[in-house]
Amino acid sequence: MNKIKYIFLLLACVFALSANAQKFNKKIRTLKVKKRIEYKEKVSGTVVEAATGNPVNGIRVTVSDISAAMTDETGKFSIKVPSYDVELLISGPGYQQKRVALKGRKEVNIRIYDETHKSVFGNVTTPLGKWLEAILLLLWFSWTVITR
Repeated sequence: MNKIKYIFLLLACVFALSANAQKFNKKIRTLKVKKRIEYKEKVSGTVVEAATGNPVNGIRVTVSDISAAMTDETGKFSIKVPSYDVELLISGPGYQQKRVALKGRKEVNIRIYDETHKSVFGNVTTPLGKWLEAILLLLWFSWTVITR
């Protein structure tokens, strides 16, 4: 008889908890819907290869991983953004990623480099290695502090 009471009590607790869990999930769903971002503004532009100036097809243009567009055969794209102060992420197979700040512009022309392109602004190694670079930086910083 005691076993039946415990089983009945256990089943009552399970049903009560599942009913409360459903109410909790409904509240969470309504909160997510209210946080909707409106994309009212429209930005257009062209993506070209930096070395040749030829338009690039199939490049992905993204705004904060929510809104995205692809370039067509002429390298042109059009994308909706929440404001003209966001940053676009330009990426595609075979090309380096690039971030472009709109800064109020409605149209942008973007030049991208292929993956094999090496920049001259990479790591600089002096003849004596990193130690000399650190010493020169320390001397420059000391000089700027002393002369002020």
